[in-house]
Amino acid sequence: MSQQFIAQADTSESPHNHTDAVWSVRWSGSGAVVSAGADGQLKIWDGPTAEYRHTLQPSPLALVSLSTSPHPTAPALALTNSLDGTVALVDLEAGLTRARLEAQEGFSPWRTALHPSTSHYAASSSSPSSTYLSVHSTSTLEPQTPEDPVFGAPLGALEMGKPAFVMSLEYSPDGRYLVAGTQTGQAYVFDVSSGSLLRVFSAHSTPLRALSFSPDSTLLYTSSDSTLTTIHDLRHPSTIATLPPSQAHSSWVLDLAAAPDSKLLASAGADRQVKIWDIAQRAVVSTLMGEGEVQGVDWRPLGVSGGAGVGGQGLVSAGEEGVVRWWKSASG
Repeated sequence: MSQQFIAQADTSESPHNHTDAVWSVRWSGSGAVVSAGADGQLKIWDGPTAEYRHTLQPSPLALVSLSTSPHPTAPALALTNSLDGTVALVDLEAGLTRARLEAQEGFSPWRTALHPSTSHYAASSSSPSSTYLSVHSTSTLEPQTPEDPVFGAPLGALEMGKPAFVMSLEYSPDGRYLVAGTQTGQAYVFDVSSGSLLRVFSAHSTPLRALSFSPDSTLLYTSSDSTLTTIHDLRHPSTIATLPPSQAHSSWVLDLAAAPDSKLLASAGADRQVKIWDIAQRAVVSTLMGEGEVQGVDWRPLGVSGGAGVGGQGLVSAGEEGVVRWWKSASG
């Protein structure tokens, strides 16, 4: 059974559009859509209307990582980092950078992930010989105290046990798990509260660029350059399902996003497509076309308005052409 999605809006005619590819896009629980580009710019758009709000330039170099909290009650923050290892914490409502940290001697971040509560963030190293992930403070309060360390202060380390270059990094929506996807295809699953490595999934043998959790944090979706997408049940680690390769992307999968209703999964590919999967049917129910590689996709969070006259499911996508696109369910 197909499920149609139709174009609702895009930024192609906006004078504030990105001047280069968009490498990541996220729909925050606060209602803002955030796009991070190869032009070093972070742009904030109004989620319901697609209207431009703010542009920030955390770095002159490309922004390689972007994360927000999906929860409407969480602070309206976004975390990003650039090719030179600069990490920035952005206030999405005020449109300003609340804190900024340049790469430190001995550790330059490659991937970062904001904890859903926004209390801390995790980072992987740009060094392929690194054996750990680091955890850092997001506090911007003044004055700083030992109980409230400065932004970026190290809070701990999560050991992977061997050198691994991390291509993707994601917290579960409940904040219980942190998963790192590596260049060699492994997915390292950590327990956040204890810092222990729970398990390593090895369903892939090519770079694992895309991760997503189900809204209840029980399922982990992973996809790699092989175009294979797998479903791991974290309650039963030996249970692994695979979406049909015959319906998969024809090139690398660059992003994954599970829908808030737990029924659909969106995958973004280098083949210029966004595929909408029905998880129960294990089948593609809709295919959305871009005009270049689609490098980011995300769903409208629960509790966030879809705008006047817009109901049902909604999502955003972005990529090589530098345009952010809004899509809505035709049945909504």
